[in-house]
Amino acid sequence: SMIEVMGYMAAVMAIIAGVSKIITGSYNQYKLSKASIQVSDLAGAIVKSSTVDPNYDDIIKSIKDGTKEGRRLLPTSFKMNSSNKIYHAFGGEVTLGIPEAGKFSITFLSLTREQCIELGMKEWINNKVVDLYGITINGHDWAWPIYADAASGISALPTKRSALAGASVSDQGQCDKSGKGNSIMWIFN
Repeated sequence: SMIEVMGYMAAVMAIIAGVSKIITGSYNQYKLSKASIQVSDLAGAIVKSSTVDPNYDDIIKSIKDGTKEGRRLLPTSFKMNSSNKIYHAFGGEVTLGIPEAGKFSITFLSLTREQCIELGMKEWINNKVVDLYGITINGHDWAWPIYADAASGISALPTKRSALAGASVSDQGQCDKSGKGNSIMWIFN
């Protein structure tokens, strides 16, 4: 009868919706893992290639300019277009910089709230390749306790989920930008 057919269709649609939710969740976790690895790989490539240079200026410039050497240093998981713009796993732009002498930065732009929270929580304590100095998440600074200064608004690493996601319904936390308006800058020694 018609009622039985509608019941079967509802059951099949519920199963399809459940499976698609599982697939979407798995894909999002894959992208988060890939983006996290991208930060480590790019920072590692920059540090390793600068072992003979007194600073990071030439290496950062070669990557930003898209020179042959710069493109070789850029991990293959990143995309670079003909204008030498670099893009991360989520499709947002990546910028490189020299915030001060002896340091370099990697910034991921155009992150969703979830991406911002998860990448901001990346564990750096056991990293053996690069030396993280600090993180800036949407203008909020974090640094290791030796560099942190609460009086000037610099929180001590590691980041805290409650600070990034918010501690209550009314507190949206540091990853509060709607859409893809969040950014994270990692600064390395």
